[in-house]
Amino acid sequence: MAMKNKARKTYVGPVKEEYDEERERELRRRYRRRTILIIIIIVLLLLLLLWFLLFRGGAGVFNHKDVEHEFYGPFEVLSVVDGDTIVVKGDEGKMNVRMIGIDAPESVHPIKEKNTPEGEVAAEYTRSLLEGKYVYLELDEDALDQYGRTLAYVWDENHEHMYEEPLLKQGYAKTMSFDPNTMYDSEFEEFESEARRAGAGFWGTGFFRYQ
Repeated sequence: MAMKNKARKTYVGPVKEEYDEERERELRRRYRRRTILIIIIIVLLLLLLLWFLLFRGGAGVFNHKDVEHEFYGPFEVLSVVDGDTIVVKGDEGKMNVRMIGIDAPESVHPIKEKNTPEGEVAAEYTRSLLEGKYVYLELDEDALDQYGRTLAYVWDENHEHMYEEPLLKQGYAKTMSFDPNTMYDSEFEEFESEARRAGAGFWGTGFFRYQ
């Protein structure tokens, strides 16, 4: 008598369960790796933001709080010679001070052809900022120029603001770097770039573009 072959049943339950568990573990590993990567990116961005705030001052604002300064003064500003030169009352009389790192258009140059209306405007702006004020001076490597003028960065009474900054930001002066007095070159270049992008002062009139 012929025997009927019985179909064998295959039990797949445990295999499917094992497959599901393995897939779940893989998904968890991927999730952990993605989470770690996101955390690393966030930490790096925070560190970059912290560096920017500490060393660049944020949004073009000069941050000098963590820099060690040596100030001299206070000195009374007696007069303004031109956009980048002032006369202060020193211990031994009047002292001509040439502001470091900037160059304003000429207004009192011995060669009259070099003097410009823009020089008069720059001088008047510096006069509005400084005349009659008390200031502190910060020196760099070289203290005197070839004309015997004191070379200095000019600060307000609270040591919080440097007067070179508004002259550059308002477009009444350009940067001028002379070794070895380069302490604030990078900050000054940033101020000038801001004025140039905004078309401030003589950048807007085109005077500085064709200098």
